[in-house]
Amino acid sequence: MGEMYTKHAKKYADAIENNSYNALYERPSTLALIGDVTNKKVLDLGCGPGAYAEHFVKAGAQVTAIDLAEEMVAITRERLGDNVTCYAQDLVNGLPKEQDDAFDIVVCPLMLHYLEDLVPLFKEVHRVLKSGGLFCFLNPSSSR
Repeated sequence: MGEMYTKHAKKYADAIENNSYNALYERPSTLALIGDVTNKKVLDLGCGPGAYAEHFVKAGAQVTAIDLAEEMVAITRERLGDNVTCYAQDLVNGLPKEQDDAFDIVVCPLMLHYLEDLVPLFKEVHRVLKSGGLFCFLNPSSSR
């Protein structure tokens, strides 16, 4: 998993920008589920090249974006600069840098299928999500 998103980070970033699945189906559907993010604190897990983070920043959210691949983090930082808090973290190890009850929304599209055990991450999301907050994820079928 890691090699594709590190070695080919730039190509991946370019590919998802306007392809039919990500740009025309997955991203609009997920954003419709999330709704208005104005003045919300949003945690973008598996942020990739920052497509979601950019949308949230432009919509008036305070965004923290996390990805396993340093290369994806670098692309997101280049894309959004100081408008986003972005860092590399293996989600298998949880969210140790994040405070309890810190986020209104946690979004995690298209990456859960890479984790063997979802329970630890779901516990961490529960910990960092404010009461009444929204956890939106899309988990495509996997041939793992």
